[in-house]
Amino acid sequence: MKREAKEKYAEISEAIEQAEKAEFDRILDNIASGSKKRLIRMPNNDFDIEMIYLRCRRIAVVLEYFRFRTPKQNAVLKKDCDDVIERIAFNEFRRNTDKANVSDAADCVLALSDGGISEKDVVGVFSKQHPNCGIICGENNEDTPDLLLNIAEYLLRRGEEELALRMMRYLVECSRRRAGEGSPQHREIVASIALKLDTKYPQFRYDICAAENKKFVPEPGYEYTEWDSDFYWTLGQAAGSLGKNEEAYEAFDKSYGIRQKLLGEDNEFTQLVCRERAVTAIALGKNIKENVDKLCIFLEKLQNGKFSEIMDGKLALIYEAKTLYVILRFAVEGDKCRECKPYLDRYGELCDVFGKDSGEICINRRFYFNALGLYWMTVGELFKAEQWFKTALEENESGTENDVSDVVIKLNLCTVAIRQNDPERLWTILSELEEMKEKDDSKFFDRCRYTMLLDLCVLYGTDYLAFDDEAAQQLKNDIDALNEDIIKNGVSNKRQAAEAAVSVYVAAIQLLASDFATEAERKEYMRLMEHVTEIYAPTLEPSRAAAINTTAAAIARSRHDYRAALKYITVAEEFADRTEVMPIALTDLYANKAVILFALNEEQRATESAEKALECIEKQRCKYVKYCNDRSLIDILTSAQSAFLVTYGVLREVIKDDWALYEFVIRNKALASLTGKERNRVIQSGRMDTSLAKKIRAAQDRLAEIEARGVFVDSSADYEAEREKLREMEAEFAEEFPEDTVFTDITAEAVKRKIPCNSVVVEYSLYFEAEKADSPNEETEAAFDVFVIQKTETDCSIRRVVIPNASDIVERTVEFNMILQKEAQHEADSDDLDEKERLRASLYHDLLEPVEGFMAGFETVWLAPDVAAVNLPFDVLGKSKRDIPGERHNFVTIECSRDFLFGVDGAANGSGSLIIGNPKYLLNEKTALPKAEQDRDKKHESGGNERMVSYADLRKQDICPLPFSEIEANAVSLYCDERCFVGAEASKNHLLNCGTKRNIHIATHGFFDLEEETNSLYSSCLLFAGAGNWLKNGNATEKYGNGIVTADEISRMDCRNVELVVLSACFGGMNGALLAKGFCGMVGGFAAAGVKYVISCLWTADDFASAVLMAEFYRQYKSCKLSPPAALRAAKKYLRRVTIRELAEKKWFDIALKNGELSAEAREAVSELSSMPPKFAPFNNEIYWAGFTCF
Repeated sequence: MKREAKEKYAEISEAIEQAEKAEFDRILDNIASGSKKRLIRMPNNDFDIEMIYLRCRRIAVVLEYFRFRTPKQNAVLKKDCDDVIERIAFNEFRRNTDKANVSDAADCVLALSDGGISEKDVVGVFSKQHPNCGIICGENNEDTPDLLLNIAEYLLRRGEEELALRMMRYLVECSRRRAGEGSPQHREIVASIALKLDTKYPQFRYDICAAENKKFVPEPGYEYTEWDSDFYWTLGQAAGSLGKNEEAYEAFDKSYGIRQKLLGEDNEFTQLVCRERAVTAIALGKNIKENVDKLCIFLEKLQNGKFSEIMDGKLALIYEAKTLYVILRFAVEGDKCRECKPYLDRYGELCDVFGKDSGEICINRRFYFNALGLYWMTVGELFKAEQWFKTALEENESGTENDVSDVVIKLNLCTVAIRQNDPERLWTILSELEEMKEKDDSKFFDRCRYTMLLDLCVLYGTDYLAFDDEAAQQLKNDIDALNEDIIKNGVSNKRQAAEAAVSVYVAAIQLLASDFATEAERKEYMRLMEHVTEIYAPTLEPSRAAAINTTAAAIARSRHDYRAALKYITVAEEFADRTEVMPIALTDLYANKAVILFALNEEQRATESAEKALECIEKQRCKYVKYCNDRSLIDILTSAQSAFLVTYGVLREVIKDDWALYEFVIRNKALASLTGKERNRVIQSGRMDTSLAKKIRAAQDRLAEIEARGVFVDSSADYEAEREKLREMEAEFAEEFPEDTVFTDITAEAVKRKIPCNSVVVEYSLYFEAEKADSPNEETEAAFDVFVIQKTETDCSIRRVVIPNASDIVERTVEFNMILQKEAQHEADSDDLDEKERLRASLYHDLLEPVEGFMAGFETVWLAPDVAAVNLPFDVLGKSKRDIPGERHNFVTIECSRDFLFGVDGAANGSGSLIIGNPKYLLNEKTALPKAEQDRDKKHESGGNERMVSYADLRKQDICPLPFSEIEANAVSLYCDERCFVGAEASKNHLLNCGTKRNIHIATHGFFDLEEETNSLYSSCLLFAGAGNWLKNGNATEKYGNGIVTADEISRMDCRNVELVVLSACFGGMNGALLAKGFCGMVGGFAAAGVKYVISCLWTADDFASAVLMAEFYRQYKSCKLSPPAALRAAKKYLRRVTIRELAEKKWFDIALKNGELSAEAREAVSELSSMPPKFAPFNNEIYWAGFTCF
């Protein structure tokens, strides 16, 4: 120990010599330079503090370890004592003989000692060296704290933290002994010490403050001072830095009360502690809105210079950034969302000022980007939200708090996916989160778990994931665990409890909607939901509280408890009125309210709510017109379409004006299709950047190629990467979309003017019947309102017919179509054929007979079916197959009668014809060169040369040659006086560049996924030359591409000059029965592109019959100058009745048998057909001609 003491003594002595030499050198340098700066000695300068510390440290070592000193050591001791006394006297503005000097010196030595000497020993040494400075041991000296604090600060700057904290601890203990526990002077010292420490020493700060607070019991009548306020301020800061928010809030509250009383509310220091109290209250979930408002007031004062006298410029900026951080955390999703934009912009500026390495957790760009995402998500700009969240993910995560971790940002992306109604993307992100959780669950705090459970329930609710026994049991377990979290956090963290409660709510809804809950569990879940709605929902952001109450209202409505439903929906509206709520949520709210009020016989208020719902639907349509991806457009507008069916069900019961109801329908039917048409109109107007449009189209074509390949073979590994690129460009497209776009004025009057004279329009519109509370239905019934508009040269009238049992009709429609398809493939048995006749008669009775009387006398009938009825061949519906309306009328199937507003007046401007037939699907290697030589061996993203397993079962016969389609193409070319492209020349590029043509005829294989397991935008497609090569090895070529054209690709073409497209291909006329989209298939693609008429087939087409029918169609269309619908009707009538003799006279058999590509089997079939009786009509059966429909 003696040796260690000597080493320490020598070390300190050397430090003193070096310090003195350095100071002497500085003085010489200043003299040489003529500067007097260092010649003037100022109190509390660093050199004096350093020398007091070093000499007191050496005195402590001598007294503690050298009891028997040499004369030299005594001389050094005397010099140290003299120097310390002199420097203390100078810095404290005292005489050298002042007794307080000895007291200060003794405190410094004791504080720096290792604890082996007493206060009496130290005072005795100084008194011996300075006998005229007598002092009573233990006497209080109010100047001592400043000296010790200055030395402690010096030590902290030197990095000697342990010694500095020892000095501060000594000072606290010394003060407690001398000033008395709980005295104002002692609390002042404790506060001073805590204020000197920065956030690097949270535990030490807290320990000294908390210990003092426990021991302080104010006497009756105790007068609080500003130092008491400072003490509570420091206690609050210390507790808050350790996450002890309840204790911190209590301390700040006391500090605020004292300052408010002593200094007034407007005082700068009062406002500062008011800010800290508000920040802590928000962290605890206490009165969040009220406290955010207080922070906004503080921020305004700070920005106006209110605190300039107590803060320097940098500190003010830090406080500004920290305050903005808290405001944005809680207000960006709240009721003052739009007011947050200036705050966001300012916070971004401050992030730029401080840079990436600000050293402050509350100042970071990752938080800023995430907050921007939350802002845009709240106001409904989902593309912008998604892009900012992705930008946040790209920022370095280290040093940020949990609220901007990768986990939280990905959960925000999940919310975007939910609002876009994109379960596929939601599942992708959730899967990524699950993988992250398996590797490291430290960042998956409670709120993350709650949100992931909610997202999972969304996937169950949309049927994207199967909800089975195992999933149900897991949800039940989750509810039990969440209830424990609610109880645990019910008092300490109400916001956390509310988050858990919302997850309980969503899980309970899922279980109630399933068959996996017992009656007892159902009652318990209902009780839980009511409890959550009443107790916890009000503590959440108003928009979320509104959504929860809206859902509660819908559930009560489904149980026919309309009084309870009204209570919930009223509360929901109150919350919605306080905040920014997305139109999609408001639509749901007002649609529910309309149904509830109608049930309770408040029809006027019900009408007002229904009209508000329609206004919100209109806002959604105008907002989402910026979506350049039809798939996303359909997804995001599906909920709005559902809301319209409910809303219209109320309006039709109250409003008796048929024209008014008709206008509601044409403005809201097939919303995604309508919105897509408006978007295309803007694109085609040239108002947008053409280079961006080209980039987007290229990306969409690539995605369509991958989607199409996913239909026929295994899905592509590049799919997500390509989709991400497209999403980025979609965001850019949305950003550049003209905000001043004027949309088509869709009114009944405008449509009336556009309907062709001497025709009748039959508009079917699905809706859900509204019920009354006193006569509830077991289930919500669906029905059709059918508007029949008759227009002559002088008059336009409307009638409305109600067709009930729509759900049953839709089921029978699907069944009827499937039987026709089976019959066309020669797979139907006698039972199928009997059922077909029964369905024909019943569908006629339900769908056509109620309106057929209004069609009498009109040759042209414009049919606008709804949902699955878009695929129904109306012209063969009748009491029997011998009495069908197709004999009496030219039927034209349209999506909606508002389409007359989007068509080109008069004849189309195109010229010439494009005719394609019998493509060579499998080309030899020399013909199908890859895009670049280096791509020769490149395999498709699914890898390998071998043929992949077909997802949609693209059978071998589906891509075999079609020799009759070549015969057909040649016949058409004669009538059109144009060449035709067949074999290797029949490439898809001809179609993709045909916008200037007037007529397009395509005879090839068509595909449509009848099981509807795939997206019909991509599974509905036409096959061209090279398709077989692409399906085999995945190599797209410059000349042939992938050989497949999807409905999605066609929808992005500009075909406004095209009058007629004829698709002589199987399933070309089939449409996906999507709620928000009328025509969703090939027909929809061409309609979106602007084509006036499309003729296509609803099922498998017979090659020979199709060739004969098309030859007759073009004779009627080109030679006889009939309109496309009239020409088709005439051609179908001809095909029904044409005999073997007539076919032979027109050389059909000779032409067929001379075709070298005709297979032996087909050749034999033609020969057999030619030998049939001359008067036999081989194509009389409707499977040969009824599928061809004019759209």
